[in-house]
Amino acid sequence: MPPLKKSVIVAFFTILLAASAFAADDNKSKARIRADIGAEFLNLNIAPFSTPKTLYTLHKPLKAFMEKHLETNVVIGSAKDHATFLKHSLNGDFQLVLTPVHFVPHLADAGYKPIARYKKSLDLIIVVSKNSKANRLSDLKGKRIGLPDFLSIYCIVGADILEKREAELGDYKLVHQASHTSGLYAVTEGIVDAMITGTPPLRSLPMEIQQKLITIDFDKTELPGLYMMAQTKLGEKALSEIQSTLLAFNNDVDGKSFMETMNYGGFIAADERDIKAGEIYKPLVQKMLIEDGI
Repeated sequence: MPPLKKSVIVAFFTILLAASAFAADDNKSKARIRADIGAEFLNLNIAPFSTPKTLYTLHKPLKAFMEKHLETNVVIGSAKDHATFLKHSLNGDFQLVLTPVHFVPHLADAGYKPIARYKKSLDLIIVVSKNSKANRLSDLKGKRIGLPDFLSIYCIVGADILEKREAELGDYKLVHQASHTSGLYAVTEGIVDAMITGTPPLRSLPMEIQQKLITIDFDKTELPGLYMMAQTKLGEKALSEIQSTLLAFNNDVDGKSFMETMNYGGFIAADERDIKAGEIYKPLVQKMLIEDGI
């Protein structure tokens, strides 16, 4: 055999062996991640700021990224309202929950740990029809103002702000809606004059509906946005893997697009210290849970 051909064959088999070793190491890494998680799939429960079908569609980029990097299936779920969302989460039906801040203390008591949250604060907005003459909150004096379901953080904080600014609003009427989505549609149909909501619920609507709505200035809050919490029984290694994956999602092309569209600002790390952020709402949430028989 000529020397040149022999060297080519040796080089080929060297590369092949190296590739096999790399693949073996990669498979070991994937197997280790699955072992750390302790399950062939992860259930993710997302707070119901839109319909379950829409939430699933919106979070497909996050689902795909997590599945790729954690090498396990991610099953996305939600609920018809916040009470049902919290009930299933507290029952331990989901290993991961994407939850508003006021539920964090109760979920921590039920064995969940904050591992990440969205960087931007809760963005409370008031939405009116594009044909409305309202430009500021005081223009809604005596008007019908919609609020999402009672356990929504937007409802709790929004109603509190309205009460503090009652002098500007006069005899306004609160009209509770079944959800953010139904309330926003109610604005387009003239059933309510305005709706208190947030940017994520608004941007989850079809574009033709969004184009019928505009926002007016409302009080800003310093409350954190949504938290990703994980069951502690998954173990610290799994929690660390999941947290690292969420933070890496910020640098993914689809991740950047998702964060920009939803106005989240990206994931940042969270831990037990973040539980305090929702403590002020714990008694109120507990009272509402008792009233709902949860």
